[in-house]
Amino acid sequence: NYIYRFDFDGNFLGSSEQPGSNLPGANTQGMRDLACDGTYLYGGLLDQVIAMNMTSGHEAYRFTGPYNNNTAIAYDPDRDVLWVSKNSQDIVAVDKVTGEEQDRIPASLYIDAITYWPGEEDGFNLYLAAHALNENLRGVYRANPESHEIEWVMDLPDVDNQNYKLKGLAIIQRYNVYY
Repeated sequence: NYIYRFDFDGNFLGSSEQPGSNLPGANTQGMRDLACDGTYLYGGLLDQVIAMNMTSGHEAYRFTGPYNNNTAIAYDPDRDVLWVSKNSQDIVAVDKVTGEEQDRIPASLYIDAITYWPGEEDGFNLYLAAHALNENLRGVYRANPESHEIEWVMDLPDVDNQNYKLKGLAIIQRYNVYY
C-alpha cells in the first residue's frame, strides 16, 4: 500500500510506502480514508492514527485511535480535532496529537468515510458516506458536531446494478471539468 503524490497540474511527484505497513495485519488492509490539516496527512491503520509528512509521506508521529480499525477520518479546522469512526461505531473527536477523546456523536450507521465542510452555515459540517445498518443502499448523511444530530442528505444509486460502494468522500469548492 502506497501514498501517491501529485501536484495541482496532475504531475506525478513520487510515492512512498504507507507508514505502518509493517504492523501485524496491516499488509493487506492499508489506509481507507485520509484527512489533512495543512501540515500533516492523517490516516487510520488498525488501532493507530498516523500523521504523515505531506512532502515525503513518511510518518511524523502516531497515536492509538479510539477503535481497532480507524477506517474513517476527517479534520475539523473549527475545533482543531480529528473525527474518527469505524463501520457501525460512534464518530469520535480526538486531539490530533495525543488521541485523547474530545467529543462523541452517537451513530447508528455503517460509516465508510467522513469529510468536513467548514462553510456549512447550519452547523451540519461533517459529511458521511454511510448506509443504515442492515441495508446496502449507500448514501450521504451529515452530522452536527454541536447538537450531535445526524440527518440523511441523499441516496446514491447502485450504478447499473454493479454493486459499486462509496468508500471515500471529499468536498471541494471548485472543480475544473476540463482538467
